[in-house]
Amino acid sequence: MPKEVDSIAKRGSELVYIQVSDDISFESTLERELAPLLSVRDAFPKVLIARTRHEPYTREGVLVLDLARWLLGEQGF
Repeated sequence: MPKEVDSIAKRGSELVYIQVSDDISFESTLERELAPLLSVRDAFPKVLIARTRHEPYTREGVLVLDLARWLLGEQGF
């Protein structure tokens, strides 16, 4: 099964890879959502936005943000 990143944002020569998920509370779901981002082998930022209800954290180099806080502008990248 191919792994595709949900979105790629570009500003000038900079990229940000973005994955979006509803719920990553199960480890298997989190791993599935991280996999496309981890398969990208460049140094541009990688972000997973999901309903975490937690402060931002980094997992294997991927910034994990809470969806509600991100929508309210409390968390950004």
